Amino acid sequence: MRRSGAFAFVIAAIACALSWSSAPAARAATPTADEARSLGKQAYDYGLPLLEFSRVRHEQTGVRCPG
Repeated sequence: MRRSGAFAFVIAAIACALSWSSAPAARAATPTADEARSLGKQAYDYGLPLLEFSRVRHEQTGVRCPG
């Protein structure tokens, strides 16, 4: 997965998590643009290494069987 794809995945995951929140207090408080940007950067910093590890593990452990 390329970095732009990983970034898009992390942003989509954040959007889903924010939209699925069922707490009434969480819906009342809307983040400012700076807070949203900071949250996005934190999610990218946290999520990219996880996605890269998963990609590398898949590539390195995928054994092809001889035909």
